[in-house]
Amino acid sequence: MADTRHRITLIINPAATRANEHLQLRAQEALRPHGLTQVVVAQGADRLREAIQNATTDGASIIALLGGDGTIGIAAGVLADTPICVIPIPGGSTNVLARGLGWPADPERAINEIDDALERSVRELAIGRVEAEGRSGVFCVNAGIGFDAATVAWVERHPNIKHRLRQGAFAVASLGPGWRALHSGPALTVHHAQAGTGIRAHSLIAACGAPYAYLGPQPLNLLPHVAWDGRLEWVALTDRSPVRAVRLLVRSLTGGGHLAGPGVVGGTTLTPLRIHAQTPFPVQVDGDPFGEFTEVTIAPGGRLRVLSPRG
Repeated sequence: MADTRHRITLIINPAATRANEHLQLRAQEALRPHGLTQVVVAQGADRLREAIQNATTDGASIIALLGGDGTIGIAAGVLADTPICVIPIPGGSTNVLARGLGWPADPERAINEIDDALERSVRELAIGRVEAEGRSGVFCVNAGIGFDAATVAWVERHPNIKHRLRQGAFAVASLGPGWRALHSGPALTVHHAQAGTGIRAHSLIAACGAPYAYLGPQPLNLLPHVAWDGRLEWVALTDRSPVRAVRLLVRSLTGGGHLAGPGVVGGTTLTPLRIHAQTPFPVQVDGDPFGEFTEVTIAPGGRLRVLSPRG
């Protein structure tokens, strides 16, 4: 007998790395007994956003998303501060948010745990917001400026490499565009409430949840002290040393005790970070390019309701 407590819409992003036809059918089979009323296949940000907006209008109480972090980010922009819950089925290359919430990395295993997720309490995540010269967006895990943003932009411009190498594509890009952004990108000035004057930096990452990313099964705990609790944690490189960036990544593999020492500054905050530079710098939001700007504000903002097998 179908579960009549829910009205579930399944939205599939067929461009997601692992969202193949078999997985699409498996997701439908798992959701059907729980009140699946509609299945929508939508590719591209505009069509995904439209599909999510239509689902809210049609009365969905739960939206299941088969896609990656970019798909969830688009949904969060529509669903933040609404009563609609999200089931993030990991169909992308890394799936940081889903895995950080306790969903298995393997999408087949994740689908097998949908029953458990629907029996658990809804969790509310305090997410973040980016404002940049008239454009706004949300992030569910992290936003970055400089090194990692240039890396992300290169990977998105080379989708074939992304599909073939998955997480390895980011490692390749970090050795080229990432290092170039760190070495020759514009100097940033970072303002926040705890500092009396602007901080000079060359790359910055801010997060509302952890981990920052995954290297295979290993979480990269670059910013480990937040858990969607309303705070932002941030870290910035104050010099252009590639050695410093490598050291930061190495420390992220062993717990992320990195927010001190020469060349590094950071902390946690409940207030906005404001970053500006003389020339445009790249910005990434949850692993997707956001654009290039000279003025950006990163702040806590909004709540997203999610379901997870780990509660």
